[in-house]
Amino acid sequence: MQYFLYTNRGDTYRLTAEGLIFGGPNHISAPSDQWRAVKLMHVVKTRWTLDIVHTLTTSDGWEIYKRNERFKNGRSQWTLVDIDHGTTRIWASKRVTLGRTL
Repeated sequence: MQYFLYTNRGDTYRLTAEGLIFGGPNHISAPSDQWRAVKLMHVVKTRWTLDIVHTLTTSDGWEIYKRNERFKNGRSQWTLVDIDHGTTRIWASKRVTLGRTL
């Protein structure tokens, strides 16, 4: 299965089942353990978080995410928390959505 992360700015990243990030506007060709998606955080109710590996790899995690994917106006409800070279970051200016293909 392939996993994708889409930003509201039109960027597409690829994810491994372990949450490693690659691709994107910089065309990173291979995943590295230095850049990992950790969780999705709700943009309003910041205590709502979804573990990225659980969301990607289990049917119940995916269903919870899909039920709360977008607001009524079509905007994503989620932003990403990642670890890049040991630094935890919140993609506050970017809302994200997940995708997957079989």
